[in-house]
Amino acid sequence: MTSVQMSAMDEMVEQFLDSASRGDLDKVSTMISHSSQLLNESGRQGWTALMLAARNGHFDVIKTLVLNGCNKFLVNKSGQTAQDIAKFWGHRHIARFLASSGDVGLPGVLPSDRYSENETFFGKEYLNRMSDKRTDPEWLSVKQSSAETVFIVFHNLDPFVRTEPELKLYRFGKDSVKDILENSDTLVVFLGVEKQESSPSTPESKDDGLIAWFALNTKENPMESLKIQASNSCFLTGAMPRLLMLNEDEAGETIENAVRREVLEESGVTVGPVQYVSCQPWPMPSSLMIGCFAEAVSSDIKVDEKEIEDARWFTRLEVVDALVKSNQAVFSMPPRQAIAHFLVKHWIGKNSNL
Repeated sequence: MTSVQMSAMDEMVEQFLDSASRGDLDKVSTMISHSSQLLNESGRQGWTALMLAARNGHFDVIKTLVLNGCNKFLVNKSGQTAQDIAKFWGHRHIARFLASSGDVGLPGVLPSDRYSENETFFGKEYLNRMSDKRTDPEWLSVKQSSAETVFIVFHNLDPFVRTEPELKLYRFGKDSVKDILENSDTLVVFLGVEKQESSPSTPESKDDGLIAWFALNTKENPMESLKIQASNSCFLTGAMPRLLMLNEDEAGETIENAVRREVLEESGVTVGPVQYVSCQPWPMPSSLMIGCFAEAVSSDIKVDEKEIEDARWFTRLEVVDALVKSNQAVFSMPPRQAIAHFLVKHWIGKNSNL
């Protein structure tokens, strides 16, 4: 082989590796179709196209390379495989895929959303808060008119309770609170719907089979308006914590469930396992910031444009660039006073550098 031929081959390899690194799937596919020899070629430091694609998180390129028979077990001069590289740079779905048999249709590439978590007694959730329905006046109106809907009533935040056979929040039906609902001074809060084992068959229909819960708070004492069937009931001043429980073992929302709900509401991303990291007093004016790591089980983003302006995925390299204020940084780090800054640094520092 002449030096001219060697130079042409070297140039082709360089183009192939660059295309894989940039995630240019069309170029990678075209070059493989012309020369499958490129699949396991390496450049400086022994990095193959699969390693470069794994480093930058180009999953479609990874699938194409594996489908065409590239060797997943090659190592670079530092002794790392493509799977090692993907794991370090935070692309867990790619690392899982490379650790599998290589089935490109593998359903478990993203973490499973069927995660299980130990629930504390007071941490179990009775209601699905369905925050997307809070801004749907038509749906809310239908639910407020439903005979299945449950209402709990407060007077200046004092809950209406049944005192026998045991102290519990009183559950009203729509007919009992009709006058209160029609009062313009009544504060109406949608609490959620009772959780079901399976989703309704017609979730978009008016009769979706979901049992909604609402809290009503009045300024004036509504005793005369309430149609009460039970005796031994009253508005209780200074309610005990147990009265906050909608069900026998739910007193509120755990940090983990709050993280999942907030992330879903604001970005459209479904979150599975959640790990508490740290907290921070925030004196503006008096809050406690809670920092967590979470593992996404979906990748599509849908920004609500109310709570946040934008949401995007970044590779570990892009985060490092932002942290060190590189000229190649594609976003700016939160200020060092924010807990978000600490969380990003902590996430980067969880593994040693390659």
